[in-house]
Amino acid sequence: MGVKFDKEGEFWMSFEEWTKNFTDVDICHFVNTSFFTLKKSWTETICFSKWSSAGRNGGNNWDSLSFLSNPQYMFDITTETPDTIMVSLEQRDVTEGRVAVGHEKNTIGFYIMKVERNRQYRIHVKGEQMFKSQFLKSRNVFGTCALPKGRYVIIPCCANASAVGDFMLRLYTSNKTAGRELTLESPKTGCCSGKVKLVTTINVEKLDGLALPEKAKGNPSKNQKLRAHTRRLCNKELTIYEFMDQVVGTQKMLAKNYRAKQATLKNSRSKNVPAGTDNTRHNGSMATNNILTED
Repeated sequence: MGVKFDKEGEFWMSFEEWTKNFTDVDICHFVNTSFFTLKKSWTETICFSKWSSAGRNGGNNWDSLSFLSNPQYMFDITTETPDTIMVSLEQRDVTEGRVAVGHEKNTIGFYIMKVERNRQYRIHVKGEQMFKSQFLKSRNVFGTCALPKGRYVIIPCCANASAVGDFMLRLYTSNKTAGRELTLESPKTGCCSGKVKLVTTINVEKLDGLALPEKAKGNPSKNQKLRAHTRRLCNKELTIYEFMDQVVGTQKMLAKNYRAKQATLKNSRSKNVPAGTDNTRHNGSMATNNILTED
């Protein structure tokens, strides 16, 4: 068997002797998180927290009203193709001495839920359930799945809604995920804003014929160009976030071009028209009108 009798922690014993002396066995999987490596490398995110009686434990019943009281951890999948992730949820071990006084392991597991791409605060309305792990009375629960591009939330929970205890959550992905715990229930209120009383989720399925009004404020040529660009975007399959990014980007670009034309016009006026002449203001206004109306 190649057993070495050196003082390095390696030993051999019969199965009968092992069952008399041990109650649990852990098989460890070492995940490669090295930056410089020839093998596949994973990005690791580690979070520590606890289930407590102060409101951070809601049980593992997906349909219960208290389910979203559990801790919540957000992460992003940024790859265009589905990315395989690994999640490990671990709780503190319970020794025989603690078992003797009534302590025992919690039955633990976790859910993965898809949420909005602009999610910044804790979930109050359930999203799409993407994965559900086993719920075991074990020190560690492991799960792996492939997820498409988007934003997700991991919800570690106990089968018993009144259970308490510390836990460690580890997330492994192929790329950086910006994983973090969601702790704020809502945006912070200021002196001019009141307390949040209602949470609404809007899902946009389709955009058709979206354009600026004919009498919209601002530069007429800029509005015309923006309407044309908006019509082109409506023919593409874009999410609402991608669509708005495109529209806002076009607005900024047109505004920048307009300011550049105004600066060029001002410089040309100061060079070509003598100061103090009666035609200065008239010529300048005519030139400005030409800039505003050209395509």
